[in-house]
Amino acid sequence: MYAGGVFILCVTDAMIKWLSTDYSIAQIVFYRAVIGFVPTLAMLLRPPGLLSLKTRRAGAHLLRGLASLVGTFGFCWALAVMPLGAAYAIVFAAPMFMTAMSVPILNESVGLKRWLGVLVGFAGVLVMIRPGIDGAFGGGAIALVATASYALSMVLVRLHSRTESNVAMITAALSS
Repeated sequence: MYAGGVFILCVTDAMIKWLSTDYSIAQIVFYRAVIGFVPTLAMLLRPPGLLSLKTRRAGAHLLRGLASLVGTFGFCWALAVMPLGAAYAIVFAAPMFMTAMSVPILNESVGLKRWLGVLVGFAGVLVMIRPGIDGAFGGGAIALVATASYALSMVLVRLHSRTESNVAMITAALSS
C-alpha cells in the first residue's frame, strides 16, 4: 500500500514537471486541488456532513491553508525549474524543519543528537542548493521555501489535531 502511494506521488510529480512546459503553475495547482477535493467531498456527504467542518480555530486553519498553498505552489514551481532528483533532495529536508519548528510551536524538547542531525542535514541542503553558484540560489531557494512552508503546515496539523476534526483540517488545506 505504501509503495503504491509513493509511486502515485512520483508519477504526479513527473506529470507536473511535464505539464509545466505548457501550463502555468497556478493552473496545475488549481487542478491538483480540484482532484484532491473529490475524496473530501465524499467525506462531507457522510454523517455528520457539514457539521464536521465546525471549528474553533478559523484563523489557525487559514494560516495552515496559506502555508500549505505556499508549499504546494513552491514545490510545483521547483519541479518545473529543477531536475526532479534535486528538488526531491531539498524537499527531504522537511523533517529537519519540522524538528526545528516543533520547539516553539508545539513546546517539544529536542535533544542534542537531533539538533546535530538537523545541522548536518541543513549543511547537506546548502550543498544541494549551492548558494552563490546559481545567482540567487536558483530553483533551490524556491524548493527550500516550499519545504519550510510544507513543514510549517505539518507542524500546525499536529497542533490542530488536538481540537479539530480530520475533515475540517483537510478541507482547510484544500481550500487554500
